[in-house]
Amino acid sequence: MLSIVSSCDKEPNGGEKPPIPEGKSQFQISFTGYERPSDLTVNISPQDKELTYFVTLDPKDYYYGPDAKGTPEEILQNDIYHIISLYEATFGHTVEEALEKMCRKGEATITRNNLIAKTDYTVLAAGLDNTGKIVTDVTNETFSTADITLSENTFTVTLTGIETKSITADVGVKNNDPYFMTCVIKEGYTTDEAYLNEIKGGDLSAFLNKGNTTGFTKEGLFPDTEYYFLVFGYEAGYPTTAITRQEFRTRPDASSTMSFEFIPEDIEAGYAEITVKPTPADATYYAYCVPADADEEFVRKYVEEEIQASISMGIIKDAIGYYKMTSLTGEDFITFYEAESGQSYKPFAFGVNTDTGEIITDIIFGDVFNVD
Repeated sequence: MLSIVSSCDKEPNGGEKPPIPEGKSQFQISFTGYERPSDLTVNISPQDKELTYFVTLDPKDYYYGPDAKGTPEEILQNDIYHIISLYEATFGHTVEEALEKMCRKGEATITRNNLIAKTDYTVLAAGLDNTGKIVTDVTNETFSTADITLSENTFTVTLTGIETKSITADVGVKNNDPYFMTCVIKEGYTTDEAYLNEIKGGDLSAFLNKGNTTGFTKEGLFPDTEYYFLVFGYEAGYPTTAITRQEFRTRPDASSTMSFEFIPEDIEAGYAEITVKPTPADATYYAYCVPADADEEFVRKYVEEEIQASISMGIIKDAIGYYKMTSLTGEDFITFYEAESGQSYKPFAFGVNTDTGEIITDIIFGDVFNVD
């Protein structure tokens, strides 16, 4: 289904929009497959089986509502020209190639499963010439979707992983009815009823689930923030159950809470041992030593070169493998074998996420030490 509001009143070649022709209906349109309010199959049968035609399904208000941009025929013609121009601009298609993509010949069906309950929809069909101009009358049929049926589904939520910016959850259900899951910030959330009223009439069909869900992950959350995990039945633009709600708080951002104390234990040519004490005490991090004049960019480049070298030798596959092999947790020590007599160095450390291979803090440097 393609339907794009456009103010375009020109043909693709720049000419004025042609008048809408008059004539007898050349299409038979029927509706099937509407057992659920979100579902509908439109069956189109043209009298001329060789006719190239365009068919679309949209809310009735798009063509007949108070904000409609002209008559249904004018809106359809404008949309056809606009879609052709999009194919030309986006894919470099000619008008003929665009029409081949967007039009049909012979009997056809349109199946939709994202309609909104209690809504009037209009199907328009019209024959086109090789420029996209409408050359038949526009056949018009309207269908009204049914009301929803409330679901008896219930939900059990288990939060299996709460991170700084994401959460992972398992959801158990009673039946196979569709449902929606999301996270909302606790502050500003008033009532479940108010939230459900806000989302009525929306199209969430691409985000619905059926059956038990394992490992659902919601990303893009804020660190150290209170949230509600919400799950509720949803179909055809309307909630079908009450909300099941569970509160949680994301972990603090490690970049603002992690720090390191570096204690030189044994410094000599060819060998330096540095004890590292992280805060928090169970932090996971990477640590080593670099020349005294090194900055953060130098460290990042150095570590990336070490990762790539390990990959090329087949020791690891990616940064995740590297940090799982080299990271430290809690108080530990590093041994620096590149210490040269007469040179100065400094230790560094940064927090890492060994599950994602990400650096999660700034590069933190210790004091400079000299090698005699």
